[in-house]
Amino acid sequence: MTPRTTAEFVRRYLHAAPANKLFAFGGDTGWPVMSVGYALQARKWLACALEAEVREGWLDEKHAIEYAERNMYANQHACFDIEGRRKALAAVTTAGGPFLEDHPPAG
Repeated sequence: MTPRTTAEFVRRYLHAAPANKLFAFGGDTGWPVMSVGYALQARKWLACALEAEVREGWLDEKHAIEYAERNMYANQHACFDIEGRRKALAAVTTAGGPFLEDHPPAG
């Protein structure tokens, strides 16, 4: 997808679907170093889309910032339960955790 087309899609999507259903970026590269470039591109074009919405009076600045935060960060964290996974990993790595008790090391 081209950046401009994607920005136009985001503008249309904003008016048609719930804000928690869109990820602005992520997971579409096999090379982690490319994620930096993709993140920068996503921020630029998401900002362009939201600036146009503010300029045309569809959003105020506060809601545009909230929408950007949801699409760049919060939606992914909620969808993949990042906090829950962090807690589960912490439980496993401290004091043996329930997983290690049920699955002792081989040998």
